[in-house]
Amino acid sequence: MPQLCNFKELDKGIKESNKYVNEIISFRHRFKHKLGQNFIKNERVLYNIVNVFSFSNEDVVLEIGPGMGFLTEKLLNKGISKLILVEYDKDLCEYLEIKFKEEIEKGIVVLIKGDFLKVKDSLEEYEITKCVSNLPYQISSKVVEWLAVNKIDSVLMLQKEFVYRIMANEKDKDYSRLSVLCSLFFYRKKIMDVDRKNFYPKPKVDSSVVKLTRKNIDMSEKEIKEFLYFVKAVFVHKNKKIGKRFYKSRVFYRMDKEEVKNI
Repeated sequence: MPQLCNFKELDKGIKESNKYVNEIISFRHRFKHKLGQNFIKNERVLYNIVNVFSFSNEDVVLEIGPGMGFLTEKLLNKGISKLILVEYDKDLCEYLEIKFKEEIEKGIVVLIKGDFLKVKDSLEEYEITKCVSNLPYQISSKVVEWLAVNKIDSVLMLQKEFVYRIMANEKDKDYSRLSVLCSLFFYRKKIMDVDRKNFYPKPKVDSSVVKLTRKNIDMSEKEIKEFLYFVKAVFVHKNKKIGKRFYKSRVFYRMDKEEVKNI
């Protein structure tokens, strides 16, 4: 793996960010904050993200929310087999179609238009091996659950507080059902923190990059989904005794009252 940029080099990258900012401004994009649209403008941050993994010409990579394709460009330079883009914003889809017209025609890039949570089931046909994305906060939990179920290695840019929950261990204040999920199914590694000034427009919070490498857990997709229901039932009513947690959460776990009483 290439040497990643250190903090001083990342700060230099902010000063060199005019190329990306100018592209954003010239596009005159109307940012939709409800979609978490904050684009990475620091090329050195992008460099660090794409160099966490060693890619091969057999890798099929998923990028959720590619925005204006800054991270996409870097991924295409890694010699991968195929890059699957899932973008919800119609204006950005049109922009990406023009920007990556040649790659789309060659079949190297597949652009899927729509909400990831609604199109995710259609992604199975691509046999995705890795996911590299700057994720909007609104769908982060659902995406991480989907990655666990589908056993996909990932490098994700997420809100810093969200990464605290991913990395938390038992007895940590940030320990949650997300912590349980990630500790069981992934080897977790925080790569770096990314200050909000590295984005355009600048968000209200800082971010972190985390690497999730799947563990060899012998569980079927159905068993993983049932485990997720179980963990949700445990954590949704933290102050209740375990039996009452299941009773209160029986809808999540798809149990009737009698089944809960027999636990």
